[in-house]
Amino acid sequence: MYNKSKLTRLNKHQVEREVNIHASLRHPHVIDFYAAFEDDDRVYLIMEFAAGGDLFDEVKRRGGRLPENEVVCGVLYPYLCALAYLHSRGIIHRDIKPENTVFTRDKVMKVTDFGLAVDGNAERPVTRLGTLDYMAPEVLMCPDKHAPEDNKHRSDLAYGPAVDAWAMGVLAYELIVGRPPFGMSCRDATMRAIAGARPAIPEWL
Repeated sequence: MYNKSKLTRLNKHQVEREVNIHASLRHPHVIDFYAAFEDDDRVYLIMEFAAGGDLFDEVKRRGGRLPENEVVCGVLYPYLCALAYLHSRGIIHRDIKPENTVFTRDKVMKVTDFGLAVDGNAERPVTRLGTLDYMAPEVLMCPDKHAPEDNKHRSDLAYGPAVDAWAMGVLAYELIVGRPPFGMSCRDATMRAIAGARPAIPEWL
């Protein structure tokens, strides 16, 4: 649900794009989208209920880490199947993280929240957005924007589906190790670590 009074012009563009993208998707590991409607005050998105909760809460409940075989079979494999499907259609998710990873009652993993997704066939991704710990270096290089057309003239800015692959690597590390690979004491330090691709690898890993 989106409150219309709080949506900027850029936000409105993103909501419209989210609806168009998500409504076109059909995959066992993508949360089902049913409908969208609006009234005078809000925009409503109706989608499948994830009765099993999200990955963030699951990991927290179990002490911050998951067994490697569970990470591979229960999260990474279905995630990669979903991403292969999205990328084959030109869709880049751009916000892969535990909070956007949900489960059905039968523990089937599904990708959700296409609020930052973009169709690379329709427009060139040139925006820094997403969640910092999962951002790829090429995303960090892009400036923020405040209107849909911002930065589109910059031929030096662009990224593709590889940014989702980067985020998957970060997610895999976090689930097994218990913390993000580039997490530092402050935002600037985290950005420097990501830009230098210098993850902190535990000796036992």
